[in-house]
Amino acid sequence: MALVWLGGGRVVFCALVGITGGVACAAVVGVAMPNVLALLHREPQVAAGPVALALSDMLTLLISFSTTRWLLAG
Repeated sequence: MALVWLGGGRVVFCALVGITGGVACAAVVGVAMPNVLALLHREPQVAAGPVALALSDMLTLLISFSTTRWLLAG
């Protein structure tokens, strides 16, 4: 839709990298967070959900904004 609406390939690439990076980070954080909490002798079922969600959201925004700045600023 970005290609049709805005006509720019860079915008499409930014959206693609942001979505792909966000999904990949969410998968890694979702798998790693319960294991890290278990190593720290915490209850992984209680804390892993909210912590993993917040961390994956922050990483998704970081990837999206960094990619957009890198591609569109120059």
